[in-house]
Amino acid sequence: MDRTRYTRSASESRTVGVSAQMGISNLQSNPPAADEIEVSLIGPNIGECVVVHVGDNRWIIVDSCLDDQSGRPAALAYLEALNVSPQSVVLVVATHWHDDHIRGLVQILEACDNASFCASPLMNELEFMSAICAYNKEPLTASGSGVQELYRATEYLARLGRPIVRALESRMIRRWGDGQPMQSEIWTLSPSDEGFNRFIASAKRITPTAKQTQHRAPLILPNDTSVVLQVVIGQVSVLLGADLEESGDARFGWSAILGSQGKPAIKSQVFKVPHHGSSNGHHPDVWSKMLSPDPIAVLAPYSRSPRLPQNSDIDRIVALAPKSFSSSIVASKRAKISRAPDVERILQDFGLNLQKINLTPGVVQARFAPGRSAEWSVELFNGALPLTSLKQLSGRRNQGA
Repeated sequence: MDRTRYTRSASESRTVGVSAQMGISNLQSNPPAADEIEVSLIGPNIGECVVVHVGDNRWIIVDSCLDDQSGRPAALAYLEALNVSPQSVVLVVATHWHDDHIRGLVQILEACDNASFCASPLMNELEFMSAICAYNKEPLTASGSGVQELYRATEYLARLGRPIVRALESRMIRRWGDGQPMQSEIWTLSPSDEGFNRFIASAKRITPTAKQTQHRAPLILPNDTSVVLQVVIGQVSVLLGADLEESGDARFGWSAILGSQGKPAIKSQVFKVPHHGSSNGHHPDVWSKMLSPDPIAVLAPYSRSPRLPQNSDIDRIVALAPKSFSSSIVASKRAKISRAPDVERILQDFGLNLQKINLTPGVVQARFAPGRSAEWSVELFNGALPLTSLKQLSGRRNQGA
């Protein structure tokens, strides 16, 4: 597993990094074999989800984004393209409630009614539900609509009596195939106890009581309690970093995970880079202590301000993992939208500059068959590209600005 080959899909645009204008349902790929592991990162310019095949037609969906061509969750459209039934999904995970990670979650839960649902224990806390209600009255941050989606998911699960599995530090939440070559374990590595407690304290401070003025919520930091997953399949491991951040405090974030004694000791060959590659999700010891040498690194970009990854982020990641890939390009500041002259004048009068962002999700698909493969294969669909090409495109845009 020290080598990786990758190919560009025939369905991809000939221009590197420019997404083909097709829905994800048109993706041309075959389902993995029963003994084949798959990790696929799906993401447009804003949003991401991960689907994992752990073997024997068992699938996991982590987070949710939408396929703009169909308006459906991209994960469901992707599985449909592989002729995989939603009934094959055994676990759905919501790492946190930011809008770019949770759009379409309720549709996924409705379709995947055989699946367990895992989220932060915050969803089970009265203080957190009160905070959600406060947000719903007035969405004060970009995460407002994501909070509402999570609230609807909670209501849906409660109505059907489906429990929520709590994501805790170094906790194994599911296990299949004991003693078999494809024995699978799903571990949650966060949130830490201190991260959880800090969030609850923040929620109490911003939740209004009777006859009290509602306050803004600068201290609500979902990335502090984002759920990191480690998927262990036989002798193979995958680390999914969600949006967990790092502050340098041993009680929180990646420092808390690195200090935990209960997590799996096996190193991971595939890494979903946290927080769109941003430096605030980086801890050098994750790369040296939790990942195999020369891992496959994947990320989904973020085209709102601040746009991620920055070129400095790309340099850092590629230096650590030459086999790094992005699900799509980062949208250009200067992308033009064709508008009628009178509309253009109105926008100019108000000082508005609208940006067109392509929301067709790209796919980075990594597969490995233990015992049959000598290497991981990576295939790119719908404009997904090597991370080095992402920097090259960014450089060309800056030169032409």
